[in-house]
Amino acid sequence: MPQWITDLWEFASSVHFTDWKVGCALAVVALLLVWLWKGLQHAVAHTAVHKHKARSFALFGLICSLLLVGSWSMFAMAQADPKSTEIVSTESYMAREFILMEDRSGSMFSWDIEAPELAPLVDRWEKEQLEAYEAERRQYPLLYPNPPRELVKRPERTSAAMIQRFQAALYVAEKFLKSRPDDDRFAMFTFDDSCYMVEPLGRDRKLLLEALREISRKSGGGTNFDGPHPGSPQVGAVQKSIDHLNRYGKAKVRCMILISDGDAGISPERHQQLVEQMKKPGQEIHIYALVAGPKANMTNSVTESLRRLVKEVNPNDPNRPELAKTVIWAGDGKAMEEAFELINRLETSSVESNPVPKDRDVRHEFILAGCVLLALFMGACSVFREEF
Repeated sequence: MPQWITDLWEFASSVHFTDWKVGCALAVVALLLVWLWKGLQHAVAHTAVHKHKARSFALFGLICSLLLVGSWSMFAMAQADPKSTEIVSTESYMAREFILMEDRSGSMFSWDIEAPELAPLVDRWEKEQLEAYEAERRQYPLLYPNPPRELVKRPERTSAAMIQRFQAALYVAEKFLKSRPDDDRFAMFTFDDSCYMVEPLGRDRKLLLEALREISRKSGGGTNFDGPHPGSPQVGAVQKSIDHLNRYGKAKVRCMILISDGDAGISPERHQQLVEQMKKPGQEIHIYALVAGPKANMTNSVTESLRRLVKEVNPNDPNRPELAKTVIWAGDGKAMEEAFELINRLETSSVESNPVPKDRDVRHEFILAGCVLLALFMGACSVFREEF
């Protein structure tokens, strides 16, 4: 097929009309024009027409009619404000990719993280989040239709030094996001027995920070790290992250930030399968586990399988301190800040931004086509001796 036909077909496929009703109304007038044009041709009255028989050339009249309809239709389409959609890639930038996994299982709503220094900071952060949401809701009520959630209530006889596990997890997630440069790419989902996407992988860090405020505070079911497996057909947090990064990932360095109390195990079979998926040649996936639970969870047997997975996936390289300490207790604010700073040492790679559709005004192309068809109509009428 000739290239010009291919180009013409691509152009026609990309065109859409902003005001198509006007174009349709004007296009109907084309039929009236043909009838008027035929009515303008001279006719001679005669009682014996059979004496003036001549060969009919109705095909010539049909060609002229089609050219007239075509030219008027092009002018009508030009009035319908036609646009051609083009895909434009905006830029390339250096980035890493992070996917945050927020544990929202039932155990995450326990008030047993003892952190006297961190607790008042978390309480103040909760109030600031609520005030910011209320202010934006007053300014843009249509963008924020949902009423603000209530502040997390501390149970009676709970020390002021104690933090709820899920409360700590959200606080840690925000601190991590705010420590990242704008060029990095992020995704987030919550999980219990199943996974629930909050934001897919993208560059808009501010959008993710806003979404963080609206995550449901209702407790979920169990904790599914390693599904699917015979005991759990639902996709677990680690597999969900791998699948999402494989589908939408663009950067060379990809990181999973698992924020959980770690109160679940990973079977040996699934452990090996997950390690193999994350250590494929040509890609680099790391796991950072932020333990949002009592400090004892850093060393107890409950979190042992999770810590083993983190250790095996991340390379043991003395020249890369950013991978030396990848299991951090959420109650130690200073240790978290140090870990977040080390993450900045991870290598960035070139990422091309998502293609952006852009509309181009193509009214002039339709006007030009109408003029060409009108000129052909007048030429055909002259050649075929059709009056106009």
